[in-house]
Amino acid sequence: MARDPVPGGRAGVRGRVRRSGRVGGHVLLRARDPGADAGGQRGRPALRPGRVRAVLRRLAHAGGRRLPDRQRGAGVVVADPGAARGFAGAGRAGGRAAVTRVGAARAWSVAGVVAGLALAAAGLAGAPVRGGVPDGAVAVVGGTPILRSDYDRALAAVAGARRDVDDGVRRKVLDRLIDEELLVQRGLELGLAERDPRVRADLGAAVIDLVTARAEAAPPSEADLRAFYADHRDEFARPPLIHVRQRFFRAADAAQPSPPPVPVPDAPIPLSRLADLLGPTAARAAAAAPVGATTARVRSALGWHELTVVDRRERDIPPYADIADEVAAAYRRRAGERALRAFLDRARARAGVQVQLP
Repeated sequence: MARDPVPGGRAGVRGRVRRSGRVGGHVLLRARDPGADAGGQRGRPALRPGRVRAVLRRLAHAGGRRLPDRQRGAGVVVADPGAARGFAGAGRAGGRAAVTRVGAARAWSVAGVVAGLALAAAGLAGAPVRGGVPDGAVAVVGGTPILRSDYDRALAAVAGARRDVDDGVRRKVLDRLIDEELLVQRGLELGLAERDPRVRADLGAAVIDLVTARAEAAPPSEADLRAFYADHRDEFARPPLIHVRQRFFRAADAAQPSPPPVPVPDAPIPLSRLADLLGPTAARAAAAAPVGATTARVRSALGWHELTVVDRRERDIPPYADIADEVAAAYRRRAGERALRAFLDRARARAGVQVQLP
């Protein structure tokens, strides 16, 4: 096997990452030398899988490539019972753990691990787990626990409507979670969180979601919502609407109308929507005509139009009772924005940002 020029650990990346093939349209990482960074040698804090699984579970399965056991480079501790039936040494009474190298692991695509790297690199890591599998976990990968709740959700998603799940399915589900953890840890060792633009973009998005989620989840009081509505009434204003009927002509002197190539809804619509359908000239002519009047023939890229104004509605602000849900959504969104701004201000102060523009 060709040597990967990238050394272990996050720092000291001197060469490019070797890549092997494409699966599902994405480039795959190639494993390092056999046994590299074996259990206990990683310098990064352990990751909390509960924080990364929600994103990883949404990722499509990559191809069927698998890494040989000797290239995996991490000890895996699997808990008993049930969660890992099918692994050697698991399934014994009393909840004893068995240490095993889990072979035939899927090599997921780099894109599939990017989201997990983002959440892990955001500082959502706990202390490494030592001395077996803790309560509430089904496995420990390089000191990082895989929570039973994450395993149960992944198993339920795979099982679907089936009532019985055999040991083979259980093993594949746990295998996938272990592989995801291995690739996340390896990606951090390679410094992808600092160097890969995709990871950096997902990292920023993941941190924004985490910072804003708590603020947006807090239920506001009715008094808070009404006060917010009173202070931001203009944000809930409805644009002016116009209801027109058109007659379409292929030429300026055509005697009979033709079926319009672009029909106009027989209902009030925003003037901007009318402009999108028939062009700005027709929209301006309709806006200038009074209710009940018909415009002169107006040319557009489609042909010629006569527009009869059926009704017109001016800009309107609905009462609070009619848009209470919309007000609540806007309130939560604004709370998330405030939380994010406060977080960034604190982070900027801690980091001691220095700027020197050219």
